[in-house]
Amino acid sequence: MRRFLLSFLLPALLVISGGTTLPAQNKALMDSILRVLPSVKEDTSKAKMLIDLGWEVSYGDLEKGMVYCKEGLALAQKLKYERGESAGWNALGTIYHDLGDYSKAISAHQTAIRLRRNQHDPTKLGKSYLNLAIVYYSMGDPRRCIEFLEQAVEQFKMGKLESGLCVTYNDMGTAYYDLDSISKAMNYFLLAEEIAQRLGHASYLSGSLGGIALCRAKTGDFAGADIAINEAIRMLRENQMEYDLITRLEALAIIRKSEKKYDAAIAAIQEAMTLTAKIGKTDSRKNQLFQLSEIYELSGKHDKALEVYKQYTALKDSLFGEKNQRHIREMDAEFDKEKREREIESLKHDKEQQELIAQRQNLVITIAITALVFLIAVAILLFTRSKSRKRANILLTDQKAIIEEKNKSITDSINYAQKIQQALLPTPSEFNRSGMREGFVFYRPKDIVSGDFYWMAVRGDSIFLAIADCTGHGVPGGFMSMLGAALLNEIINDKNLAEPAAILDLMREKVIVALRQSGTAGESKDGMDMVLWRFDKNEKQLVYAAANNSFYIIRDGKLLEQLPDKQPVGYHAEQRPFKQHTVKLEAGDSLYGFTDGYADQFGGPQGKKLKYKRFQETLLKNWALTMDEQDKLLSRAFDTWQGNLEQVDDVLVIGIKI
Repeated sequence: MRRFLLSFLLPALLVISGGTTLPAQNKALMDSILRVLPSVKEDTSKAKMLIDLGWEVSYGDLEKGMVYCKEGLALAQKLKYERGESAGWNALGTIYHDLGDYSKAISAHQTAIRLRRNQHDPTKLGKSYLNLAIVYYSMGDPRRCIEFLEQAVEQFKMGKLESGLCVTYNDMGTAYYDLDSISKAMNYFLLAEEIAQRLGHASYLSGSLGGIALCRAKTGDFAGADIAINEAIRMLRENQMEYDLITRLEALAIIRKSEKKYDAAIAAIQEAMTLTAKIGKTDSRKNQLFQLSEIYELSGKHDKALEVYKQYTALKDSLFGEKNQRHIREMDAEFDKEKREREIESLKHDKEQQELIAQRQNLVITIAITALVFLIAVAILLFTRSKSRKRANILLTDQKAIIEEKNKSITDSINYAQKIQQALLPTPSEFNRSGMREGFVFYRPKDIVSGDFYWMAVRGDSIFLAIADCTGHGVPGGFMSMLGAALLNEIINDKNLAEPAAILDLMREKVIVALRQSGTAGESKDGMDMVLWRFDKNEKQLVYAAANNSFYIIRDGKLLEQLPDKQPVGYHAEQRPFKQHTVKLEAGDSLYGFTDGYADQFGGPQGKKLKYKRFQETLLKNWALTMDEQDKLLSRAFDTWQGNLEQVDDVLVIGIKI
């Protein structure tokens, strides 16, 4: 069926040019533009006017619309009007698509994307990604289509363009329907319907209803499918939207075919073909011929089925010739190559920044070594001036004994501090009693005591779990971790605060008071980065707040990063209340909280940082295993990467299976 599901992608074409979303029925507007066009001077306004005119005209006459768009594009190029160029390529890409020239459509949309990346307008860049996705869908590649749709969603969210999100969700539903992921498809259609209702947009709403109708028919709910598809067609007829009506009629034919109402299916597809011929949409005609051939075959009209199928094959061969396909593959490879080159350039910039930091560190080390050498020289000079070698030896022996005694005392104190810190950490039995299904804790301090810590408490039907990274490691970090655990106990268990954001706000106030921080130069900048989770058992949801510490949720093999507030639990120059977030949890979700020690470890063949990308790859590779197995594999991967190098920071990773 997938050749016909393109129908729900087509409403996306209505938002690409920035012009009107109505078809070319607005004849009065076009006539007025045509009258004034000859008198308009050759400037950017005329270029934009030509492109918008071409876009409007293309609804009724694709070839004529293409002429105006090309004229507008040529003028924009002559004037070096980059926004006009990108709009022109975008409009041409859509017209080429409707004419069935996929090679030129891809080339045009890729050119528009290259231009729009530098224009800092996420909504227009999102529209170009959306239109490129449509071309790949028309070519029968829904997975590649979804890749670009996801990029479109990201841009529309940045630009807060609800109409773009509505169209893209409709298209995501169509692509997942084509992949037989009916549940995902229905979810996206329902999201799109909600936005379309809010916007009051008939075209978008008809697309959502058409998708919902197909999903219902797929699951055998033909009564529900009829209600949805009839409503979609009704509103399009009322608004005289013939362009969109074509696609809803194709969907109606699919539903009637599923019900074995072949005469009704033929009537629907023939009406769609009549409208298609009126507009000149070659791509839609190809899909309709295939569908009509299949309906004839199922209804026992084999001669007609063969005749129509031959027409379909001839048209398909003209659209998908080997030379055309090879050109498309070459453009696709070039586009991916450019993407990789941008990523490499970004990595190169990061490397230069790291080298600059390393140079500064080397300067500090050089100064420190010089000072140390000077001190040693002074010590040697004083020693050589000693009057009595024997007395000096005795003195040194005594001093050595004192130092060893003090060192032992300090070591014993640190070991005892470790016992205290360990006593503050939740035990495996406490995790089990909390009701968590399955989990692990990978905890590896750099020194005897750690600046990383985790903390847990159970209150009623809620489980609190904190993962924190305090300033420093060793003894200073250990003191900070004990302060953090003590404050969590006080705020949650004694003061009975339950909202993670409010808990972090109060905890920050107490840290600032405890460390006497006011923001003046030279004072302590200590604090902690932290994520605080609250699991609500009855609600099956996670409520959290985070300070400089993100965490991951892996759902169905896809990693979802939950971003933090960019401020610590401690003094910060631009201090703001912490934000609270709620995430609905699903059975099988895996949650991973962590500090930066794992990703910052140096090692590997070239002694570089492990980084978060490798950390994420390890999690994604093993998330389906038991938590015990994941714990072992994380530990093994860390040891392998570290090799013989020194551990650079405390390491803490906690995993929980829902």
